[in-house]
Amino acid sequence: MNIRKLLCGLGLAASLSGCGLPWAPENGEPTAIINLRSTGSVLFCMDDKRYLVVAGAGIENRPFPVGRKLNFVVTKTVGSDYNYTYSCSGRFAAEKLEAGKKYYLAYELVQQGCRLELYEQTEDSPVGLRPIKSVPRSDC
Repeated sequence: MNIRKLLCGLGLAASLSGCGLPWAPENGEPTAIINLRSTGSVLFCMDDKRYLVVAGAGIENRPFPVGRKLNFVVTKTVGSDYNYTYSCSGRFAAEKLEAGKKYYLAYELVQQGCRLELYEQTEDSPVGLRPIKSVPRSDC
């Protein structure tokens, strides 16, 4: 059994979030930048495939594909007890990101769960962020 299948199997069993292929833009491919400060690494689905974008350790702004529907999933451990570990998965689906724009993906704990929200960074808003409406997501 190769190591990738083993790691995917262990990761899936441990977190139920699935495994993703690493994603990086091709040379010259247009991208949008998403700030992942509140989420850390993020799993996203595109064209029925799962991809993983790693963030953290000072790397917060990461490129993402544009012009396609993207389904984001972030799973975090939110607490643990003697025999239990609690985790929460936030999900968000974006219709199409625009090339050259900057976004902020926010993970937030709310009563009885968590949520994921996407904002466009803009100068037009007093707070510098404009919310992006989520669209129905597809699971991949």
